[in-house]
Amino acid sequence: RRNAARPRHNTSGTIGVSYRADKGRWRAFITEGDLTIHLGYFSTREEAVAARKRAENERGFHPNHGRAA
Repeated sequence: RRNAARPRHNTSGTIGVSYRADKGRWRAFITEGDLTIHLGYFSTREEAVAARKRAENERGFHPNHGRAA
């Protein structure tokens, strides 16, 4: 799953980033195997994307991860 393409139903444009309307904030997360790691809630989409990208780099994800197939 580390090199998975972005799902078609993704609306944020970035895999591992979603908007939580109930909290009014953006959530970043990353999945490794069966474990989903919560990276935090952020005021802006850009902050959430940056957190996700940092986590990808730290965990050795391929640069093409999440790109359209």
